[in-house]
Amino acid sequence: MYRAPSRLQVIAHRGFSGLYPENTLIAIDAAIRLGVDMVEVDVRLSRDGVPVLLHDASLESTTNGRGKVYEQDVDALSRLDAGGWKSPCFQGERIPTLAEALRLARDRVALNLDLKTADAIAPTIVLVRQFDMLDQVVLSGLRPCQVRWVRRLEPRIHVLLNGHGVLESLMRVMSARCAFTLTLWQARRSAALGLNVSHRYLARPLIDRARAHNLSVWTWTIDDPMRARALAQLGVAAITSNWPDRILPLARADGCYSNCEAVFQR
Repeated sequence: MYRAPSRLQVIAHRGFSGLYPENTLIAIDAAIRLGVDMVEVDVRLSRDGVPVLLHDASLESTTNGRGKVYEQDVDALSRLDAGGWKSPCFQGERIPTLAEALRLARDRVALNLDLKTADAIAPTIVLVRQFDMLDQVVLSGLRPCQVRWVRRLEPRIHVLLNGHGVLESLMRVMSARCAFTLTLWQARRSAALGLNVSHRYLARPLIDRARAHNLSVWTWTIDDPMRARALAQLGVAAITSNWPDRILPLARADGCYSNCEAVFQR
């Protein structure tokens, strides 16, 4: 299983996506060279069942293709331009397969694999096993029933509960306190490593109660160093950023985040 450092983790969102085209090999490599603790990427399946890196279900936003990802075979997806939308200098960057991303990251950086669809769970686990990276990967983007499914398929891999969606739904019908309680109960029941929550939902009561139950709190997407500082002082375990170069200096400052404990190293 992945063992995170005791200090605050800085995670590059879709690679170093502030500067490079998201979910591409060049963005992942740039984040690694920057010195982040982890790189987050999004995983979907092609029509022929190959895990590839793309956030949206449609191709229009970050490639020169059209239609849905699941409508295209991996060979067709690999021919699309996934960099020109960001800048002409990135034209020619391709949609990577998950296998390519694992090969690039292996023994260099840990990966947070945000699984965008349930059908990507089993193929992703198969690839992580093949690359012998169970101790270098965390899975995220999952609902409670999916977390439990992962734990049955592969108990050696850590999983984060997507607390953002759970909290958002619960807070429409009940108080924040009750929503926090039910979310934490779901995380513990599913044997999740911790909660992955948008920073908009974070407050000290949720973080304190999570840590009291040996659950870490990971948050996204923060590009403002001062907001990152405030969240770290509340005790979050990991901060995901499009601009990790802005967050790293604060995270590496001696004594800057004394409230961040490695409650998730179990």
